[in-house]
Amino acid sequence: MIGDALWRTAFGSDPDIVGSSITLDGASYVVTGVLAEGFEFATWDAQIYTPLVFAPDAPFSRARSRESFHMVARLRPDATVEQAGAELDALNSMRVLEYPTEDRAAALAAGFHSEVRGYLADLTESVRRPLLLLWIGALIVLVAAAANVTTLFLIRATGRRREISCRLAIGAGRSRVLRQLLTESLIVAGLGGLLGIALARWSLRFLTSFEVYEIPRVDDVAISGPVVAAGFAVALLLGTIAALLPARGLLWGKVAGLAAGARSDFSERPSRVHHALVGGQVAFAFVLVMTTGLLVESLRQLDAVEVGFDPAAVSVGATNLPSSTYPDATARADFARALVESVAERSDIEAAAVATQLPFSDVSDRSAVHVESRAGAGGTASVTAYRTAVTAGYFETMGIRLATGQPFSRIDDQSGRRVAIVDEQLARQLWPDGAPIGRRIWLDEEPGRPEGAFDVVGVVASIRQNSLADEELPGAVYLPFAQYPTSFFRVVTRTRGEVAEVPGQVADVMAGLDPSLLYYWVDVLEDSVGGSLLFRWLPMRLLSVFAGVSLLLVVLGVYGVTTHVVRARKRELGLRMALGGTTRGVARLLAKEWALVVLFGLGAGAVGMGVVLQAVRSLLFGTSGLDVSVVGATIIVVLSTAALSFSWPVRHAVRIDPARALQSTD
Repeated sequence: MIGDALWRTAFGSDPDIVGSSITLDGASYVVTGVLAEGFEFATWDAQIYTPLVFAPDAPFSRARSRESFHMVARLRPDATVEQAGAELDALNSMRVLEYPTEDRAAALAAGFHSEVRGYLADLTESVRRPLLLLWIGALIVLVAAAANVTTLFLIRATGRRREISCRLAIGAGRSRVLRQLLTESLIVAGLGGLLGIALARWSLRFLTSFEVYEIPRVDDVAISGPVVAAGFAVALLLGTIAALLPARGLLWGKVAGLAAGARSDFSERPSRVHHALVGGQVAFAFVLVMTTGLLVESLRQLDAVEVGFDPAAVSVGATNLPSSTYPDATARADFARALVESVAERSDIEAAAVATQLPFSDVSDRSAVHVESRAGAGGTASVTAYRTAVTAGYFETMGIRLATGQPFSRIDDQSGRRVAIVDEQLARQLWPDGAPIGRRIWLDEEPGRPEGAFDVVGVVASIRQNSLADEELPGAVYLPFAQYPTSFFRVVTRTRGEVAEVPGQVADVMAGLDPSLLYYWVDVLEDSVGGSLLFRWLPMRLLSVFAGVSLLLVVLGVYGVTTHVVRARKRELGLRMALGGTTRGVARLLAKEWALVVLFGLGAGAVGMGVVLQAVRSLLFGTSGLDVSVVGATIIVVLSTAALSFSWPVRHAVRIDPARALQSTD
């Protein structure tokens, strides 16, 4: 089966492709079909699918404890994932009884088990919580913005009380006035919706510019018609709410604007609704600022994590040797050795090596490792560890520390004894009493057989394999590539010059050895390590934008309402000043009222943070939701922002001229 993209590009959309033969790695295959356009299996852009044949003589057919394969199955309509898992466990138990005695003991000791998960859940596992967190952040900003607009509409409505009262008094219907208020609010909401669509398009380009391949079908994400309609529907709904809240007091409340003695359009103090809306904005800002602070602290902790190797100035790439040209282990091992030696001769190359897999490459070949039981004959101790075949010089190229023993050398070839190097984590698991050098281990398919044993000749430092946030380092066993050569392998080089120039040099060397080979999956190891933090720093950066917007809304909300308070209480404040009140006393009077509102917002934000922590906890590392430094910094930032926005109107209030204030009709 071939993919639609390959069919269109390589075969010119040939309608007669089905039934024709193509050559892959020197072998002939018959094309049985073309997959539908847009078909994508998991996150791999595979364009060719061939049958997986479990031949009796294939090495992996004898591997009873390998983790290199995944099964895909469609459940019956009435079946559940849990039921499928239980049924597979029952089948596994029956299969284990058919194993040879030594294999049966190894499988039972390793905890032979098949993990069953829903395909969608498995596909989105790594992105679900970061995207949920961003969705929560966007929702918080939306609600905070709606609260801010509602607050400003309430203030504006208070200023129009006399106007509305006059219109009602001379015969205007409430429905007519309500339509006007709705129209004004919906126009603002519509303009906000247009601005939101523009920001959404920019945000989408910002997201896809990072080539976030880990997000399933990220290239298919677009601002479609339903998305635009939903966005405008939300904007119009919020606009309606923003109009109805002030309309309730204006149209069905007490008509006081025309009462005798009413001197000002700003005759009322802010209501509890004003206070609640401003307090809510403070709460939202607290949640976003603190969440961002926790993510920043987590990234700071992750930056300090030792990966166990030196990724600086290291370039990696991959190639695949066709079986038609390299039919046996000797041919593959000879080519790998020649490639490494030729690359290492380049003046800019400090060291080079070949490995079947590399850390932070999303490839994880793991298998059971068996060791003679410490209790004596009759059993084995088993653990699961990463298995990597490497050429001599790999540890020096990667900068992995040799703890004890000796590294691989050229004499560790197929004619020599079978040797292995384990990392410190695996050594502690298998030999807690120490002294791993000279011990024997077996890999999954050959436990206990003398001819299948590997002698441990060295111990190296444990490294991070796929994530900086792993709580416990997984064990690893390294084998000489000459004794375990594979068709697919990775090339790793450490350079003295520019890393960007290395792939071209390696490709030139490879073309000189075999022009038919491709050098692909080229990357810089340092970028691979940094890329593992993608779903940590990307939410952090976006949430920092949300937090900044939320703080701006706090400034606008507190400033707007405080300005309204000062204008509404202008004559009162002037009278206080005329009777001997001090500027400090007036400022304290105004500050006391809003201090309670801000403190209420901080309390509500702390409660909301408890809910948000459930979504962000899996993204935290080396910190908790009760990190004193983050909580303290958040409180300082929010209080400082509220105080700054409060200070300007208060500064105007304490400069009121009592004589002019008492004569004012504003």
